[in-house]
Amino acid sequence: MCAVAACGGQPGADDLWARPAHSGVQDAHATLDGAGGGATLQGDGIVVFKPRLALSLHLETSAGALPGELDLLEVDGVTYQRGRWDQKWARSDGPGPDPTDGGASHPRLLGQEMVGSDRAWHLQ
Repeated sequence: MCAVAACGGQPGADDLWARPAHSGVQDAHATLDGAGGGATLQGDGIVVFKPRLALSLHLETSAGALPGELDLLEVDGVTYQRGRWDQKWARSDGPGPDPTDGGASHPRLLGQEMVGSDRAWHLQ
């Protein structure tokens, strides 16, 4: 008996969500959309998994009627940020987002396509 993905079948969203940290994937485009505590967050960017975890994200946030924009960079475990009107990057005191976090709620598989000779999946 073998796992669905190992037999060439379609893997499930939970299985795919856990793969980047345990696969040969090097980078991915990420689109973020979240809400909680009266605030919303939308953004997109690039996540690099190998050779070392790094990311570059542009986020748009709102808390009630207060909109905001934030750019985040994470390199070698250090997070830098700059706001909409800032010209300089500042080191962030808090940890950055963790794209390898397996705690996504209800991941969904939206589709699959071929990129060159590799399969690529779109997850939500």
